Amino acid sequence: MDLELAGKTFIVTGGTDGLGFAAVKCLAAEGANVLATGRTEEKFLRARQASAVSGKLLFVRYHLVLSMA
Repeated sequence: MDLELAGKTFIVTGGTDGLGFAAVKCLAAEGANVLATGRTEEKFLRARQASAVSGKLLFVRYHLVLSMA
C-alpha cells in the first residue's frame, strides 16, 4: 500500500517497543524518515535488527520525568 509517505519525516515517541516500534516499522516500510525516541538504545537496535527494517531511522535516547512537587 502506498501511503505517499516517502521522504516525509516523523517523530515516534516510545519507538523501541510495542505500538511505538510498530509505527516505526510501518513508516520506514513506506519510505519515511523516522526519528524514534526511547529510554534504551540497545532495545531499539535489537528490535531494528529483528525486524530488518529498511529506511532512514534515527534513534534518540530520551526519558522524561515529570515531578509534581
